[in-house]
Amino acid sequence: MFLPLGNTQCAFHHAKSIRDVFLGLPLVVFAGLGYVRLLAWVLLLGALIPNVDFTVVLSVKFQEQILQLEERERPLLQAQRKRAEAQMLEKQATPTKTK
Repeated sequence: MFLPLGNTQCAFHHAKSIRDVFLGLPLVVFAGLGYVRLLAWVLLLGALIPNVDFTVVLSVKFQEQILQLEERERPLLQAQRKRAEAQMLEKQATPTKTK
């Protein structure tokens, strides 16, 4: 996704830094210049940031779980694939009867 796989300790820091940059700089600039309507839009859109934070943290957690699941299930999936290939070859090898 957006973050490198592996280290889940950094997910919170990525989310926190995004929030700080997005809200901090524009709020200071718009408030200082007196753009009230634009400031209101920034605050409204800033309310979506906790949802993005939640998604980022969960995506890292689920990526690790998916990798662990893939490692555990890989032998089973390989066996199923071989079985399916054998069945396909068997079907191709047997002649079909025609009327």
